[in-house]
Amino acid sequence: YICECSFHFDLPPKTRLDNLFDSNYEIIDAAGNINPDPLNFEVKDKYKYIDKIKKYRKITGQKTALMCANGIISNLRAVVVCFNPKFGAGRFGPAENEHFLKAANFAIQEKVDMWIVIYQSSGIDVHTGITGLAGMTKSIIAMDLIKKAKIPTFAIAARAVAGGTYASSFFQHEFIIIESKCVENLLFSGKRVTANILKGTGAIPESFGRADGIMSAGLADITLESRKEL
Repeated sequence: YICECSFHFDLPPKTRLDNLFDSNYEIIDAAGNINPDPLNFEVKDKYKYIDKIKKYRKITGQKTALMCANGIISNLRAVVVCFNPKFGAGRFGPAENEHFLKAANFAIQEKVDMWIVIYQSSGIDVHTGITGLAGMTKSIIAMDLIKKAKIPTFAIAARAVAGGTYASSFFQHEFIIIESKCVENLLFSGKRVTANILKGTGAIPESFGRADGIMSAGLADITLESRKEL
């Protein structure tokens, strides 16, 4: 999954969990029957969004874009939350919100030693409206409760981290790690949109949204040479 040029291709969440945990781990299932499409969103004469979600579920074998698990890493008990970019580009909608909260509650109740989130997310699912946006607040509150429980928190940027996930839970972690120097699209909005907003104030830097740009801005703690270092 790593090219000779050092480009890192997406790893399936299960492969990531297999590599991270020392041995066996337990999956934290999605929370109940949360409606992933509360607005019954559809584009007339083109598609219904629920059909896309069904397709994502079939492709990934997951109920949400998250795969959550608990187990042992280097003799420390950890809860790991991993986004799957093949599930709607790592969407964060109502179903993902509740899955995230369930994993957070488990970590707090079990008093684990580490909380790790591997981000590969395009942001809040716009098809779900305010119910999706509510996930920003919910995930921030969950992160606050985890930290109050004195559980060290780690965010790993493995791919794009954009929109609402970038603007909410990602920067709530105590330690922020970028998986490789090739990671880019770490931003709230794209370069074109940002350039329009900043029109007249000078061009945005070439490193905008890239690993080196995030590091030079002091927004991350470390950039790894390769995910093999994890």
